[in-house]
Parts: sequence; C-alpha cells; structure tokens
Amino acid sequence: MKVRRVDYYPDDFLVGASRLSCEEKGAYWVVCSLIYSHGTPIPDDDTWIAKQAGCSTRRWQALKARLLAVGKVEMVDGFITNKRCESELERAMNRTASARINGHLGGRPSAPVAPLDTHEKTTAAIHINGVAKAPGSDPPEAIIHQSSTINHQTTKKRTPPPAVAGFDDFWAECPLKVGKAPALKAFPKALEKPGVTLDLLKARMVAYREHHAAKGTDPKFLAHPATWLNNERWNDELPSAASPPKPVGKSLKVLEAEEFDRRWRSGRTDPAN
Repeated sequence: MKVRRVDYYPDDFLVGASRLSCEEKGAYWVVCSLIYSHGTPIPDDDTWIAKQAGCSTRRWQALKARLLAVGKVEMVDGFITNKRCESELERAMNRTASARINGHLGGRPSAPVAPLDTHEKTTAAIHINGVAKAPGSDPPEAIIHQSSTINHQTTKKRTPPPAVAGFDDFWAECPLKVGKAPALKAFPKALEKPGVTLDLLKARMVAYREHHAAKGTDPKFLAHPATWLNNERWNDELPSAASPPKPVGKSLKVLEAEEFDRRWRSGRTDPAN
C-alpha cells in the first residue's frame, strides 16, 4: 500500500541536520521525501535524483558524498536509504493496516483502562451503579472490584489479520526481491481490484521479468514488488521486441552523387553531357 502520510518531527530534523549547510539540508530533505513517496529505498540513479533536486548531476554527486560521509543516508546494494525513514514508513504502514483491520471489525477498539494505583483508589471519586461515590464512602474492596470490572469490560481481544494466501508464489516470480514487508501489505489490496487474481499477478510479473531480462535492464531500474503492486503495473502494455529496421531506398542526392562519380570515372564530369 502507498503511504499517504508520515509523522514529521521538526525538532528532530533541525537537530539531526544541524551540521549540514542550507543546500545539503535541501538535498537531504528531497532524498527522504523520495523514500517516503516510493515506500522503499530509492535507486542510486544520479541523473534522476539530480532532476528531482533541481540541480546538476555533478552537484548532486558532491552532495550525495557529503550526506554519506556524515551518515545521513546509506548505500545498500545500489539503493539509497535512511534508517529513520524506514522506521517511519513501517509505523505508517502498520497504522494504515490497523485502521483497515479495525474497519472490518466494526470500528476502532476502545482503549484499555489502566489499573488504578493505591492513591487513585483512595482519593478519586468513581461511579458505581451510576451513582458518584466520594472517596472513603465505599470500602477498598468495592473500589478494587469495580476497577477490575471496568478493565475486563473495556479490554477487547483483537483478532490477528489472516494469512495472505498465494503471496509466496507471487514473490517467487519477482525479479527484484526487496521490500518484502510492504509488498506483503500491498498484495491483498491488489487482489481486491476488479478482475485481478493470483494467476493474473503471477503471469504479468513473469512477463515483466522476462521483458526486462531480454532488454538487459539494470536491476536498479526495476520496480520493487510493492511499487509494482501499488502502481497496478500488471496493466502495463509491454512492447514487443523491436523489429529490424527496414531497408530505405536511396535518396535523390545519393543517386546524383553516384551518377556524378560514374561520369567522372569515365571522363565525363559535366552532368549535362
């Protein structure tokens, strides 16, 4: 699933980026935003990132070297990532998944009531049988029993999400096996689309894999499984292999040049003769 929002902590950003220049802060912000937008680490494609940052490729390469040197970003298997971004993405995806599960269960569950400590039991007024009781008007045993009853009634046991059948078969066909957790969350959402089945997803992923294998596509330009699912790439119309170019007839200028050369070799350089 595509993350629509993530939590932002301005104080954390200002402290963490305090050693960066204004330009470096901007480049760092762009990289983090791209990671959030894709939901995964981004390919180490200098030309593409420079275009997103609005600078030259050479300038971006210098900024990237600085961000790597101070530990603001990391390079992992040809991808640029950031640990904080990964953590916030996981939290956002868990929040979205929990909201969907709660929706299926009929709404958000009530928050559990924390047990009363000794001070609260003896000083706070509570309601018993709909009547407010002042502190000391009931014996401690009654208050303890009431607290236990409230906790028992408001704490709900949440049903874990069902296992996603067929995901392992789909995952086996993916040419780029990265970002399994977000792919696992995007997979059931894709199956909810009209006309989409497990066999369709597998077949289209095989076609995607073989198409790019035949083209010799660099793996860093392949879509992550989660991105492929979220962007409904099973609907892509993959072009067929390019046909060999058809022979083109000679132009008039080429024919005239060949005629002039023939005449010159025979001693007749005047085209009018």
